[in-house]
Amino acid sequence: MWAVRYVLLLIGILVLSIAYCAVGADLALVGATVYPAPSAAPARHAVVLVRDGRIVAIGPQSTVKIPARAQRIDCTGKFVTAGFWNSHVHIFTPGLLHAGTATAANLDAELDAMLNRWGFTTVFDLASVLDNTLVLRHRIDSGELRGPRILTVGEPLWTAVPIYVVDYLAANHIVMGTVSTPAQAVAIVQEHARLGANGIKLFTGSVQRGVRSPTCPSTSCVLQLLRRIVTTCRCSHIHKT
Repeated sequence: MWAVRYVLLLIGILVLSIAYCAVGADLALVGATVYPAPSAAPARHAVVLVRDGRIVAIGPQSTVKIPARAQRIDCTGKFVTAGFWNSHVHIFTPGLLHAGTATAANLDAELDAMLNRWGFTTVFDLASVLDNTLVLRHRIDSGELRGPRILTVGEPLWTAVPIYVVDYLAANHIVMGTVSTPAQAVAIVQEHARLGANGIKLFTGSVQRGVRSPTCPSTSCVLQLLRRIVTTCRCSHIHKT
């Protein structure tokens, strides 16, 4: 547990430090054990040098030159890891649903609580309102907000809304349509790809009133939808989940 706490502490230091360095100052994290990638050997007693909000050097103290005016943080006995991926998130919390009008301060607080403080530097959103998620992604990419790189599927493809999200969608005034034909599905996939979605989420079954029921009226319907969706995803160079 102590190791986990130290890693999370260092992640917090990095998040705050990179925000500090965004104004142009140099920062050196000195003395930590650095794990640059899961398959790479750790660099012990290392230096992580940050300039203008970006990591510019990682290595032993004997090889990384620290600028004389850099701010130094002693990280001896602590650990720095590469940024984590979270491959299943939903940009769907009430605090993130109005990315176009919410203040940067409010969105930063929500992103910090949900993603940043855990060290996530890339996340894959597996169901959300695509237009809203794209706005949030743009505000992060532009540097206005603190947040990870976002990959998204936007609205999922289903032929019936799963019972466990019906109340939430209604409470937040979100309308997510259903598909009933292969042609509808193809049109949605093509539009998602045009707008910038990175993948497509398929619901071939969902929970309805306490039992798991097919969301298509027949097996042949499911297969037809899947074939057309998969083919369209390949042509559009996006992933299916």
